[in-house]
Amino acid sequence: QAEIKKAKWILGIFLFTHLMFIFWHPGYMWGIDFLSYYSGWEWIGIFMIGSVLFLGAYYTEQILPIIATFTAGIRATLLILFVFISFIVFTVPTHLLGDGALFLREVATLSDNQEWVRPNRSPIVYALIQTLYHSPYISSLLAYQIYSWTSGILYLGIALLFSRKIGRNLTEKSLLLCILFSLGFVVQFFGYVENYALLFPAILTFLLLGLLTLEDKCHIFVFSAFTGVLFPIHFVTFAFIPSYCIVLYLSIIKSDAKKI
Repeated sequence: QAEIKKAKWILGIFLFTHLMFIFWHPGYMWGIDFLSYYSGWEWIGIFMIGSVLFLGAYYTEQILPIIATFTAGIRATLLILFVFISFIVFTVPTHLLGDGALFLREVATLSDNQEWVRPNRSPIVYALIQTLYHSPYISSLLAYQIYSWTSGILYLGIALLFSRKIGRNLTEKSLLLCILFSLGFVVQFFGYVENYALLFPAILTFLLLGLLTLEDKCHIFVFSAFTGVLFPIHFVTFAFIPSYCIVLYLSIIKSDAKKI
């Protein structure tokens, strides 16, 4: 109990500091005041959400029983709806982490049914963007935003399944879900123009299927088929080949042991 209270104090101080520097600027804060760079209703909304989280950290014992009164389906539906609305409302206005501006210009020059020809490491993603762009009333920016938002919802859905699989109770499931959805790459789901958004739900799915395969709850062929799909999402996923081989090896050993 003492460790939990200590963790709550650390969380509270961390969150309160970020909220405080929305209004107070004693000097160069090197990132801790990043919320202050939002304007108007945006930082007001962030402040309100942050305040709810801040209070929630101290009243976990009172809040979780209320949440538990809703069925898992209702909780998941409300969370997905809330997150989807957040993706759209807080869509990023600039694309500075990669080649976003370049991608938008290239896609915008494609004529009807023209193939986007360029060296790429994400064949599936490029095909999806082209398909969206060639749809009626879809601009190059909107094509990327739809791809980004959809990838975020997929990630949330897989994260819900993953946290349900790992967590032993509602507290652990909620904590794991918060961790999975507070990582830096989440910005990719807020309408950001880049090719990586689909990579993150794909990696989490790979981990989940790997665990299920080791527990004999997923057939090795399903895991293998998904691994094959994983590679053209982004070629960096070839780094998962050793992990796949280990799961395959352990699965074969288990299968042989059952025959004996």
